[in-house]
This record gives sequence, C-alpha cells and structure tokens, in this order.
Amino acid sequence: MGQFNTKNHKRDCLLSPKEMKDIHNQVLFEYPFLANIYESMLVADNTKPDCPIVYANDQFEKMTLYPKEELLGRNCRFLQGKYTDRNVVKRVRQAIDKGIETEVLILNYRKDGVAFWNSFMILPVHPKGLRTGRVSYFFAIQKDVTILKDIGEIPEKWSSPEVAMWLEKHGLGEFGATFVDKGIDGSKLLKLSISDMQCLGLLSANQKRLGRHILALKDPNTKKQIADPERLDPSLVASLPEGSLTRSESSTGSFMGASLSRTTSRQSRAVFPKDTITAENQVTEAKPYWSKASESTKIACKCYIEGKDPRVFLIERDISLDELKKLILTTFGLYTITYREDDFVCELKEQSDLDAARELQAMEQTLCLYLEHIQDNEHQILPKEVTSYLKRLPIPLIVTDPSKYILFINLGAKFLLGYEHQNELRNKPLLTILETDIPDLSKLLTQQLVSGRPIKVHLKHKTKGVRTKTRRIVVSKTDHGTYILTIKMD
Repeated sequence: MGQFNTKNHKRDCLLSPKEMKDIHNQVLFEYPFLANIYESMLVADNTKPDCPIVYANDQFEKMTLYPKEELLGRNCRFLQGKYTDRNVVKRVRQAIDKGIETEVLILNYRKDGVAFWNSFMILPVHPKGLRTGRVSYFFAIQKDVTILKDIGEIPEKWSSPEVAMWLEKHGLGEFGATFVDKGIDGSKLLKLSISDMQCLGLLSANQKRLGRHILALKDPNTKKQIADPERLDPSLVASLPEGSLTRSESSTGSFMGASLSRTTSRQSRAVFPKDTITAENQVTEAKPYWSKASESTKIACKCYIEGKDPRVFLIERDISLDELKKLILTTFGLYTITYREDDFVCELKEQSDLDAARELQAMEQTLCLYLEHIQDNEHQILPKEVTSYLKRLPIPLIVTDPSKYILFINLGAKFLLGYEHQNELRNKPLLTILETDIPDLSKLLTQQLVSGRPIKVHLKHKTKGVRTKTRRIVVSKTDHGTYILTIKMD
C-alpha cells in the first residue's frame, strides 16, 4: 500500500506525521496482504463521534472528485445517493459497530453526481502491536469496479446513474452529471433526438458519438461497427429521431429535469445486484483485482482559486498545455496557471513548464494548480470583430467570462443600467448588476441553457437603491466558455 503521504500532511490529513506512520505500520502488521495494493485509501477515527475521515490519499480524490479539503472531518456517507442500497449501508454500519472486517459492493456517487460501483473494504485497526480488542481506527480501501460490472442487458430498465456509468465507459463521462440531474434513464436515453442532445449541452462531434452508441444499443449489428466509429454508416446516425421528445413533454416533466417515478425507481433498484459480501464474512485476503495496476490514462487535477473552494476534475495524463489552458478557460475563465512544489513556483507558459510540473508530481498523485484571475481580459477572450458586432446590436446584452465576471456590455445595456462607460463594469461580478431569487448563479444560467426558457431577474441601476422592473434574460454560451445574456425589453 506504499507509504502515507506525510509531505503534505496538513492538506492530506488531520493527524501528525508520527501518528500516520504508526497507523501505517499497524495496518501492515494486521493485514500484510495490503503491502502491494495501491488504491483509494481512507483512515477514519473510531474514537471520535461519527467516525470522521482523518486521512485520504490522492487516489480517493481521483475516484470521487472530492477535494481532501472538503471531506476531512466528515463521515464518508456523503458518497451515498438516491440508488445506494440501504441494506448494504446497514451491513457496513453493523460491521463498524461490531469492530469487524467486511467487504461490500456499493453504489456510490462522485461529486459531479456520476454513480460508480465501489468495491469497499473496511478493516479495523487496533492499538499498536494488537490484533484484537478496542478499535482505534478504521482503514478503508476502495476500487471503482464499474468497468467490471454488467449494468444490465435491458437498457430500457437502466436508472439515470446507470446511464451515467454507461456514458463513462464510452468516453462521454463529462455529461454524466447532467444526465443524472435531468433524470435521463434508459428509456429516455433511447429516445434522445439531436435537439435533445443540444439541450443537454452536447456539441456536434459528441452528438454523433453518442448517437452511434445509442444505435448500437438499439441494433446489436451496429455494435460491430462501434469499434471503428469512422467506418459507421453516416445514414445510421442520420436515422436518429429529430424532435422525438417535444417541448410539451419537457414542460410536463417527462423529460429534462423530471424525477424518476416510483415505478421506475423500483425497476431500477431491481437491476442492482445483491451479490455483496455480508458483514459476517471476514476479509482474509485481497481479491485479484485489488492488486491490478490502474490502466487509466487520466489523472486528477485540482485547481485552487482564491476565495473559492478547490475543484477536482480528470484530465488526460499526456494533456498538452494548449488543451489544459482551453479547459481552464471554459471551466473557470481566464487565469494564469502556476504549479508549486515547496519553494518552487512556476507559471505554466510553455509546454516544458507543464512537463516539469508532471515530473515533480508522483505517478498517481493529484496535479495541484493555482489560478489567478487575469484583469482587463475583454480583448483576450473576445475578438475585435465580435465586440464590434455586439456594439452595433440594438438589443441590450452583457458578456461574461466563465467565472461570471463582466467582459462587455453594449450601448443598450449601459443605458438600461445607467452607466456611461463600460469600463465601470469590466471585470466586475455579474451579481453587481443582477438580482435573482436563486443565489447560485451558475445553476441559474445552466438551467436556462438546458430548458431554453428565459429567466426572470431584477437589474440593478447605477443609482444606489434603485432597480429595474423584472426582466427576462436569454443566455447563450460560446465555444470559449463565455456567456452572452440578452435582455428582453417586452
């Protein structure tokens, strides 16, 4: 299981390096078969109320997308979700209460809402030199075995988490959270039209990719062609239904945001197998897949932004600097990117800088990056011809970067808000001029993008204490991640 990372122990755990070393030695004393296992690991303190997590390694961040800063001090039940089998949870609870070993297969959820099958092994750790008696800590290891599990041969019965797992298997995992959030179960997946995919945020290339795999679910003969997608007959993709789910269906709740019915929930639960190991079965040795080295081509990347919670996401191990910058731009906005290691601080300006950062990073450790917002970034994101075009438009509009900082407002918006110069608002948060009943602005804009329905807001006039009447705003998102908010004047 390797050594615990004590170098960054303030970030990784709530224990001292000496305490971590003692636990490490005791775990290997009690469970020597763990010596060659390198997986997601947690240590929970059984002497404290609710058995909080006091250590997590980088593989746990990669598997769950939860930053360590968010999970330390919490019980690990936050990984449970709507379709987690409560009987399995009960068996884990019983094992903890009895202070015994157990291994179960449990459906857990990443921070982005995507479900995964977690082979979860929990082992009691006793005081130094003992194998029985009082339990001081619980040592847990986890492995994502989704790819080893069959989620069922009948797609129509898949739940939305199982659809997200299916997307992950086919390289479309970035959309899994949206599918879960919108309740896209197996039956709805098979009915998706091109327009539905657009509403879910899929661009042309991913629409074709998803379309191919949906066709493979419908027609087994198509599966043979999926191994080489370029050879797939374009006419098959063209046969996808256009508008098979209408807006009226969306408004009634049968699609795009509907929660699963009780009947669907029961069907979905029936798909989940009951082949978990009970709490009475002791773990005496590791299963073969525990010692199998990870074949993932992805690593975890954690971004720190001043004033915001860190965020973890997956990137390709061999990602280029240009691809990384584009990902940062579309996710957060325009930022300088730096890497830090002890006293070493390097801004990632060239490919060699990123290569050096990866060389300093251990193979399975999280790549930690620090982002600093770049000021006066209108012309760095918006081409001059775009701003010239927007200025001439007669309707009021506002452009923000992905972090919801204002880049540009045109003449109509300046008049409506009482500003003489757009420089007065440049790089100001969008909430400077906007009031809404939904405090999470990102969620509000995303809802409008998905639903296509205008959102109602109040715009704040420059004169203190004065705000406009309710306005309707339509949001669009560019390929650069910027938002364009068009203000309706009716």
